[in-house]
Amino acid sequence: MRLHNRLLERAPLPSLWRGAWLTAADALDARAARLSREWVQGAANAVRSVRRVAPLTVPGGPATPHQLVAEHQVARLLRYPARADGASTSTEAAPPVMPVLPVLPVLIVASLIKRYYALDLLPEVSAIDLLCRRGLDVWVLDWRAPGGLGPSLGFGDYVDGAIPWAAGIIAARTGAPQVSLLGYSMGGTLAVMAAARHPEAFAALALLATPVDFAASGRLAEWIARGRFDADALMDLTGNLPGVMLHGSRPRPLDDLATVARVGLGRDDAAARHRLAVQAWLDDDVAFPGGLYREYIRRLYHDNALCKGTMTVDGTPVDLGRITQPLLVVTAEHDRVCAPPSSEALLPLTRSVSERLLSFPTDHIGLAVGRRAHATLWPAIADWLPTGHWT
Repeated sequence: MRLHNRLLERAPLPSLWRGAWLTAADALDARAARLSREWVQGAANAVRSVRRVAPLTVPGGPATPHQLVAEHQVARLLRYPARADGASTSTEAAPPVMPVLPVLPVLIVASLIKRYYALDLLPEVSAIDLLCRRGLDVWVLDWRAPGGLGPSLGFGDYVDGAIPWAAGIIAARTGAPQVSLLGYSMGGTLAVMAAARHPEAFAALALLATPVDFAASGRLAEWIARGRFDADALMDLTGNLPGVMLHGSRPRPLDDLATVARVGLGRDDAAARHRLAVQAWLDDDVAFPGGLYREYIRRLYHDNALCKGTMTVDGTPVDLGRITQPLLVVTAEHDRVCAPPSSEALLPLTRSVSERLLSFPTDHIGLAVGRRAHATLWPAIADWLPTGHWT
């Protein structure tokens, strides 16, 4: 704290990080992600060229065609339309098609600090594509980099703002009476709060690696415990938490060299392509909005308010007992970001009419990008999601 105070006395750093500079910081994050991706891919392909193996190119970003439907100050709303799985490509006359009743749309809420396309990584490894092929109408909140708006954002902008905003647009576009809500990681925590505060909008709640009891979330909770970490002091200096600082929390050089070795020396091109795509996504961080970061650390990690029933958004309670929808909780057995007990803590706190707990032998990221998860876990999630019809 003394160093922090001396820095503030010498230079008005907070004012320098507002407005245009925060927007520029987001642009630098995007540039750093692109350079990192190009370096890893280039180095791996250099090794492959020595072995006289064809180079691999993996584009960054979502793999499946989608539509931009609407824009909000903190997110874009995207649509991945449902389609028939295994549709025939025959040129013969097709039999008459029976009318198909619409199914409940699915709204995906991903983490604020990682790009959502972990769930649409590659054509062969895409949870979103799988859901679409199962006939589900998938919508996604694609979070914007916060820029100069970040220091003023709080839980209300997401829980009472962007998520119900998206549900309203989906209902207006499709005529669906409700939307199924699927949250991953930190996005799941926001989805839990939105489902509790706007239960009438959501037909079901599916959560993957979602922290609820933050005291049980793992090592991160120990690192940023009250008295050890001052989020307010950090945000006073930086405005938002830049992606480069988030990225610096993992041993990047070792990860990058491991990827270069696996891609360059590996014999399985499909595995190498997958590894490059995962690395590109890992490098693609988004700044944590400063105002929300203050609340997130103080209210969830330090106070554990959501689990204790004392969480509020803009001064009004978040009552988890208002969640009565069918509830699916998915945990990763080897999760070091959100240990399974942190997610499982939600089950006794709701009044859900139907609860299911799925545990899968992977880590936090493996739930989204793992090939085994896509082969077995995601079909089970697709089967669980409700497909109620309306006319």
